[in-house]
Amino acid sequence: MIFRILEEQLGQKAKEAKETAKAADLRFMQLALALGRRGLGRTWPNPAVGAVIVKDGVVVGRGWTQPGGRPHAEVEALRRAGDAARLSASTSACGRPPG
Repeated sequence: MIFRILEEQLGQKAKEAKETAKAADLRFMQLALALGRRGLGRTWPNPAVGAVIVKDGVVVGRGWTQPGGRPHAEVEALRRAGDAARLSASTSACGRPPG
């Protein structure tokens, strides 16, 4: 009986953690898309892209494709993140807005 209760509690906590992580991922993706919109119409021949570097749930770098298409959003975000993105695991979110 006690094991079933503990199993249900653990399952509920795992579900809540998954929902929280999903909400955070959505927020970071929305930020990447918003950053990408900054380059709309100015990045030819490349598409306008936004990038966010996240470490431990905190944005440590962000960038968008610069005028003329170089540097790319990912490179700009990594440059701005500096050592925070290089020393240990981090996650990136990149998005290309419609247009």
